Amino acid sequence: MKFVVYRDLIQTLIRFYKHIIQPEHIAFLRLVIEQTQCNATLSQYLYEKCALDVQNTIAQALLISHQSGEITCTSPDHSSLMYFGILRDIEWRMIMGMPLPPNETEVIDYINYCVDIFLKGHHKV
Repeated sequence: MKFVVYRDLIQTLIRFYKHIIQPEHIAFLRLVIEQTQCNATLSQYLYEKCALDVQNTIAQALLISHQSGEITCTSPDHSSLMYFGILRDIEWRMIMGMPLPPNETEVIDYINYCVDIFLKGHHKV
């Protein structure tokens, strides 16, 4: 059962990585950041409809895995924030115009490592 959670967590991050490195998505994210600096209402709306929605979806999946006994996750909201942050460095690199890691294999190795550590923190005690 833990293999399914592991596989799903990795696949989700790989899909997110491939999405956020697209030039049109980078440009859109930069535009959103620029526009939300002077519009608190827009900031709140986008946070609730985008980032918070993704975090809640991840938290719900973690809760279901906890309830089924696959993992121990007594604080799925906090855990979803940790999981959501795995690709934060890459996201910031793109926003700032910094180079990405040299190849996708390195990123996938990093994702696998992070998910391993993440799930070790959610092992059944």
